[in-house]
Amino acid sequence: EVFNMISVNDYKLSQTTELLNSTFNSNKKTNEAKSEADKITNISKKDLLSISSQIEISNKKSEKTTTDYAALEKKLGIDSSKWGVEAVSDDIFNFVKTVYEDYKTRHNGEDSQEMLDKFYEIAKSSVSQGYGEAMDFLGAISEDIGALTKGTYDKTIEKIDAWYKNGGVDVVSAEETP
Repeated sequence: EVFNMISVNDYKLSQTTELLNSTFNSNKKTNEAKSEADKITNISKKDLLSISSQIEISNKKSEKTTTDYAALEKKLGIDSSKWGVEAVSDDIFNFVKTVYEDYKTRHNGEDSQEMLDKFYEIAKSSVSQGYGEAMDFLGAISEDIGALTKGTYDKTIEKIDAWYKNGGVDVVSAEETP
């Protein structure tokens, strides 16, 4: 009988031990999973902070190099009236409008809004492609020249967008009104 009691007690003890070990292992796995999840969360937070700070730095750098084109042009000795961001973007934009007039005569009889929509897409695509090809051709350029080139592209697209939104008619800015 004593032997049976020991056996039964050993059995109960082994079951209890197994249950405790199972619970411990389960908790350990849960804690390990939680720890891994915390690590991932912390890494993700770091990555997001890093990415957002890089974007912020890039935006500040971009703002810093592109906001005052006149000062940058002066620094580089560029004649702003001929080769500055505004002058070159005006030249490209005026060329786009000239091509549009020709486009309209070749598409006479088409719906005017559809014609404008198609031309707008062609114009933006062409300017973007030309910009990309010019940058590829130029290769490595200084940060200042890069800022002026990108500024010229941005101003040109801005003018095309405003023109398109105004139904293909020039938009007169407050600076141009007498």
